Amino acid sequence: MLGGGGHSKAQEIGQNSEKTIHNDLTYNKLDNNVKSSSINDIDNANNLKNIYAYNKVSSQNYNVNKQFTINNKTTNAQNITGIGFASECANTKIKANNGGNKMRNQDINNKTTNKIEKTSIGSNSGLFANTINIDNVSRKETQVLLKAETLQKRAGHIRTRINRRMSVGAQTTNILMRYTIQLVLWLFVFVLSTMIVYFTNAGNNNNLLNMQNNVIAQGVNTFADESTRKGTGTSENPFQISTYADLVAVANKVNGDDADAESYRTAHYKLMNDIETDTTTWTPIGSYTNSNYVFKGHFDGNEHTITFTQTVHITNESGDVYGGLFGYAKTATIQNLGINWAGDDVVIVNEVEYTGLVVSSSSNAAYGGGILGYVVVYTYPETVIENCSNEGNVSVISISNEAYAGGIAGGGYTTISNCDNTGSVSASTESTASTSGDISVCAGGIAGLNIARKISNCYNTGSVTTTSDEDEAYAGGILGSTSLDTGSPDTTIEKCNNTGLVSASSMSTSNSTSSTSAATGGLVGNAYRLRISDCSNTGLVIADNKSNSRYAYAYAGGIAGDIGLIRPTEPTVKNCYNTGAVTATSSDDAYAGGISASSGVIANSYNTGSVTATSSSSSSSSRAYAGGIVGVAFGAIINSYNTGTVTADSSSFYAGGITGKASSSTIISNCFSLVGSSSNAPSVSTGSNVGGIVGGGGTVNNCYYDYGNDNSKGTKIET
Repeated sequence: MLGGGGHSKAQEIGQNSEKTIHNDLTYNKLDNNVKSSSINDIDNANNLKNIYAYNKVSSQNYNVNKQFTINNKTTNAQNITGIGFASECANTKIKANNGGNKMRNQDINNKTTNKIEKTSIGSNSGLFANTINIDNVSRKETQVLLKAETLQKRAGHIRTRINRRMSVGAQTTNILMRYTIQLVLWLFVFVLSTMIVYFTNAGNNNNLLNMQNNVIAQGVNTFADESTRKGTGTSENPFQISTYADLVAVANKVNGDDADAESYRTAHYKLMNDIETDTTTWTPIGSYTNSNYVFKGHFDGNEHTITFTQTVHITNESGDVYGGLFGYAKTATIQNLGINWAGDDVVIVNEVEYTGLVVSSSSNAAYGGGILGYVVVYTYPETVIENCSNEGNVSVISISNEAYAGGIAGGGYTTISNCDNTGSVSASTESTASTSGDISVCAGGIAGLNIARKISNCYNTGSVTTTSDEDEAYAGGILGSTSLDTGSPDTTIEKCNNTGLVSASSMSTSNSTSSTSAATGGLVGNAYRLRISDCSNTGLVIADNKSNSRYAYAYAGGIAGDIGLIRPTEPTVKNCYNTGAVTATSSDDAYAGGISASSGVIANSYNTGSVTATSSSSSSSSRAYAGGIVGVAFGAIINSYNTGTVTADSSSFYAGGITGKASSSTIISNCFSLVGSSSNAPSVSTGSNVGGIVGGGGTVNNCYYDYGNDNSKGTKIET
């Protein structure tokens, strides 16, 4: 029988034959393969003949220990009793060298038997243990010889069939080998030719991208032919954007002067898939080179991402520059969009290296954001950015003017929600020349400058840094600065958090009597009209002012830096916490607070990070103010606590577990400070300006502390 697990022909014959052999012998089929099974059948036939001859010669009474080797297996037949008389052979043990055969004892009592037992060693096994009893050989010898010869003949037929099948199999194998080799060669030629075509066209693709950008610069309309255009630009059927060429065409239409350009500025667009480009130049959708070139439409990213694999440099020397995927917008909506300025090749501006998105101007203001550069202020409805993210670095440089950078938006009148930034954000002025007026440099993980609108449910993990060689430097994990316009509405920040480093540095070399400041906050650097709630910061917060000006201020707060007090009876910061270290260093005055550097009404908030304020000035008029919650308080502090170390270092200083210094109208109630031990306490533990709750001033109600002077303020807890 052909196939694995089948019986051999010799075994089929043996199962239907009676043998007159007295001894128990075992033979095994060693392989389920047809070829090996058939060869073993031939060997079995030869072995039967040998056994018969041996027993014929040994027809006397004797006891021997003999080993028979059948099918390469050894069978021990012990106590074989002489052939030719009736006797009892007891306890004859046959040990089969196969794991699946059984140990059997046969009792033979003057009987002629032939017993073949089938034992199993597995589901695919075709092995048999055959016990053959020998008796009366002289009378049955002829039958044995005939059966042995029959086995040989049938085994020979099987071998012939096998040889034929092996021959056919060899021919089939040769054919398969020939076709396999031809297939491999054909695949090799195909892959090689594909690679040649790909690398040949790579340069042409780059040229095409450059041509597309050149078309924008030349003002030529390249939007797809109307016969192939997908969508009509309505909210129900928006224009479909599928390629980088489509983005180029949209920018060209919005920034163009065609009679129908306004319809494209207010149209609806939908991104159909991820887009990747290696261009190094990009003209944003919406440009301020003309007051009419403003994007006022609706762009739905449809949860897709646009990736710029090379560093992109956007600059404008004839006026202000607005950089981002979108440049200048008004009453627009941008949603469900991811942007990645992934380039790591270097662009040098004023001898400084930058990567990602770089927006610069030598003499005018510069605004840059991962999604949007700038939004027209005080327009209704306001521009909305929601469900967007930025992964790349954003750097904005103005050589001698203002610079605003944000992971999502550079600045303007915007409502931003459910957005995040993971790239580094920086804004700087690089000039050492003196300029007239205040020069502000703002950077925020979400927005650089936000005027009177709302930011909610956003987070930042990238570093945020500002550097000013002129006047003001503001940095915030979420927002760099709000408007300083006293007539503007309040800005609200809620349910946001920052984990990135926040740093602001002012390094003016001017010896003027004007003021300079560096203000940082885990959420907001500088705020005049602001409300913050349900927010947190875990990143480092650093403010450093090394200016030579007479009034150089550094403000650092775990949540907010410098806060202007507008409504002393309403909380400015509530339900917030900080765990990051807060440090303010200045050549004049330094302010540091676990929640806010100065002013504001603080409620239901806490700090666990270290707080340090240092003034390097030897002047007695210079100060360092450090507080576990607020550096200098002009409002109220309610239901809040601090467990971080508080350190003030200056020729004149104020340090307190809750606030360094408080105005006479400030009320501190239901608060406590637990700094632990003297090693964790304010660096100066004696003096009239150091206290467990407040270093000086204010009114304290129901407050507790465990270390520091009481100054008749609060109740000391013995620990």
